[in-house]
Amino acid sequence: MMAKHRHRLDDKEVKSKFGFLFIGYKKKQYYWELVILYRKIAMASIAVFLYSIERPIQALICFAAIMICYHLQETRQPYMEKSLNDLETRSLIVSLITIYCGLYFVTDELSRTSQIILFLLVLTANFYFLIYWLMKVGSKLPSIMKKKHPRMYSK
Repeated sequence: MMAKHRHRLDDKEVKSKFGFLFIGYKKKQYYWELVILYRKIAMASIAVFLYSIERPIQALICFAAIMICYHLQETRQPYMEKSLNDLETRSLIVSLITIYCGLYFVTDELSRTSQIILFLLVLTANFYFLIYWLMKVGSKLPSIMKKKHPRMYSK
């Protein structure tokens, strides 16, 4: 449906109907919200439909799917704002680290020390992303508040 209107994305009518799907993305990547949706569907499908397959194989399939998404994210840089592209890239990297380290946990061939080290790596990567995300949101919050409540910030 959006492809039909891709040349009229600035029209008021198109924006009111479909704007929530493409605002924030570069014009050429108006469809990017669907890429993210398909990634989420793929992850859920792997968990549900490949349940009978061994977990390391499931994890490898997830890893491959996220690698493809990472490659697309890096080559397309779909967001208008660099900070959003950075956030998406970092979230995919953290997902890759988490799945990769998780692969070792399902093999049951790790020493206790190795398990702790991998756990700390996953924890650190996710904590790093959380802090990075909070810093990015925190840096944007004042400008958002000024736009939403200009009388509160006028002198």
